[in-house]
Amino acid sequence: MRDDQSIIIIPNAINPYGYELTKIMAYPKGFRYRFRFDEEWVHDEIKNNISILIGKKGLIVFRDKAEAKFYPIRYFTLSLARRIGIIYYFEYELGEFVDFSSDENWRSTQLTNFNKEFAEFHGSKFISNEPGKDMKPLVLLSGFKPEIVNQHYGTNDPMDREYEQWGNIVTLTRNIKFYEGVEFIKLIGAEPMKLDSGESYFKNGYLYVKAGDDYKLMVLQHVPKGGQEKSEPRDIEVKSDNKYIEILRNKARAVGKYDVLTFIFRVRTKSGGHDSFIDIIHTPKTENQQYIEPKLYIPIRINRQLKKLIIKSALCGIFTFAYFFIHFHPQTSLGFLGTFLKDLSLIGITVIIIELLKEIKVFLRQD
Repeated sequence: MRDDQSIIIIPNAINPYGYELTKIMAYPKGFRYRFRFDEEWVHDEIKNNISILIGKKGLIVFRDKAEAKFYPIRYFTLSLARRIGIIYYFEYELGEFVDFSSDENWRSTQLTNFNKEFAEFHGSKFISNEPGKDMKPLVLLSGFKPEIVNQHYGTNDPMDREYEQWGNIVTLTRNIKFYEGVEFIKLIGAEPMKLDSGESYFKNGYLYVKAGDDYKLMVLQHVPKGGQEKSEPRDIEVKSDNKYIEILRNKARAVGKYDVLTFIFRVRTKSGGHDSFIDIIHTPKTENQQYIEPKLYIPIRINRQLKKLIIKSALCGIFTFAYFFIHFHPQTSLGFLGTFLKDLSLIGITVIIIELLKEIKVFLRQD
């Protein structure tokens, strides 16, 4: 295995594996997802090097089996590779979307060029890349470097460019019959309801929020044109454990081919330092729901409130001052009462320091 090689994973757009694309498109950068393949679909070069693949970069390329056409989707970094019997299990961290052009004609040219160059580069490795037929391998090492760059962005804002990348790829899927009428979603983020509330952010595969605050969870929804001209109304719902996260607005209806849906949740006041989750429940295609995992799982890490750290620091200072004041000024003590107050101060210092260290640990973790 050479250093310039990356991992190529090629799921087929067939039941049930084709619906994995909706998850791969929905998660933010840094979130983890997984693939599993029977050993017959894994190239021997991967099998012989599975123990040293961790940290390797890769590219997810969906294959339209009906047309034998390739669609590069998203880059990743492999975080886990394991053989379990005859099954190969791969877990990876999602990276950037492939940067297709925002110009539809140029985007089509980019896809055509990719297919030509990709097939030529791997011609000796692929077996039976023909319409309607199975192809092997679906997991392989490759030195192929696609050159796909968007020179037609409609914005300079980094976040808006990410949404544009997402939309360009979703629009490409309308050329694949399997994805006709399939609903795609993308987790945009969580916005605090109050201006002075704690900001939310994505990091290390978590959505970070602050205890005691309310947030608007925003989800981008789109059904690419294809199949039926009209899109049936669809309900999207969010759920949580209700222990640390309380869902205040749990359901929204998407009534067209694209929308931004808003849900509201509250992070309970005493939940700081804990992990929780939100499930986004949606069915990409109702008639094939038996093949689809209907949940988009969002891990949540809850930061503590800063004011609690300040209060506990102040209490620690008060108890410490009281202890030393009584200790060095015995004339102020009142016999047994003075000894009792000094011991109480010492106990208070011990308890507060333990709690303070817990608070500091959480803040160090979130950084």
